[in-house]
Amino acid sequence: MKRFFILFAALAFWALIPLQASQDDLRIVETWKTGEDGYHVLVMEVRGKANFRIERGSPEKDYTANHADTFGEDYLLFGYVIVHEEGKRRHDGFILIADRQGDILFEKVIDLGHDEEIVHVKKLEGILVLHIQQWQDGGNLHGGDHFLFYEEDRLQKTLEIPTEFKRVEKHREILYLSENIRGAFEYALNREGDILTPEEALRLEKGGEYETGTTFHFLREARYEGEKVIGPLHFDFPGHYTVTINGETHDFTIHPQIEGVEAHETLDGPFSIRVDAGQPFLNDTAYASGETIETPGYHLFEVKGLNGYRKKVPFTLTSGLTGVESHAVHEEPLILSFMGDGRLNGEEIESGFRLAENGNHILEIAGENGYLESHHFELHIESEQPGNGFMRLEMFLAGVTVIAVSFLFYRLYKKR
Repeated sequence: MKRFFILFAALAFWALIPLQASQDDLRIVETWKTGEDGYHVLVMEVRGKANFRIERGSPEKDYTANHADTFGEDYLLFGYVIVHEEGKRRHDGFILIADRQGDILFEKVIDLGHDEEIVHVKKLEGILVLHIQQWQDGGNLHGGDHFLFYEEDRLQKTLEIPTEFKRVEKHREILYLSENIRGAFEYALNREGDILTPEEALRLEKGGEYETGTTFHFLREARYEGEKVIGPLHFDFPGHYTVTINGETHDFTIHPQIEGVEAHETLDGPFSIRVDAGQPFLNDTAYASGETIETPGYHLFEVKGLNGYRKKVPFTLTSGLTGVESHAVHEEPLILSFMGDGRLNGEEIESGFRLAENGNHILEIAGENGYLESHHFELHIESEQPGNGFMRLEMFLAGVTVIAVSFLFYRLYKKR
């Protein structure tokens, strides 16, 4: 019966509810090591595609996790460790990050001089940020909030703030900080460790112009499209927008990001335009981003957005003519390659036309919206030959024929 009771107790400890469950069946279990020097052990256990467990604990250190969850592609747990030294106890913060195979990627026990506990862990564009609260007088007196910035395993910066932040929320590239559980935020924090006021975090100017992908951070209350906003507003579509802050109207514009052409640019070969958002048109016809443009002419690329927004990019595409030089005399047959509709001396021709006729020539190439190129040049091959270029070959064959016939008559005459 005694053995059964011990086994039942062990199973009960192992079946404790996890602090925070996840799809990966991540569990944090507090149990006791058996044996003469029994002590508290914290176990991180993962079951599923990967099966492993990580244990932390010793007679001198009791680990407690107040958070456990997946962290991107990895696993994260953090909290505090009680250190027993010479009859005294202190609390240090601790964090552990493991990969999907259970290998430790990052582990720290942090002592800042008093009792510490890690309360938030965030990642800002590759920088790991630890939010640590420090307490004195047995946990009754707040001693300050600390933010530690790590790049990989290297501590880059430590920031101490006397305020006790009860909310730390990540919104894209910055953290929002608040002393209160609800409502507005007092400060923000970026990856460089700069404390930002609500005005510095917002960076929204009246009449400002920005690109798609811009995020505005409203630490204090604002109104957008009739709705109350506290937090980030991200804009991925071009247009004219309005936000009201403290009763003041802020109008601003979001532009699309366009690659491949600039306003009033001249290009001379097939190319494409890429646009990240909005409704694109080429010469008033719907255009698919990345579609090849190869018709010469005067073109207008336009992106339409919200609230009457229009971004216009006029440009010129030439025929890309090769094989001939304007206002020059050429002495060899020419291959004329071009885009568009070509006419040589008034006659329609296609790209790749071979010209071997001597004389003065005019090549005209037409494109969109009244576009017209005119190229004047002269072709002068040294021996005046017919335009087909076979004169020399014909003369050679005629000579061979004359010699053969003469030889034949000579043989017939000699036989007589």
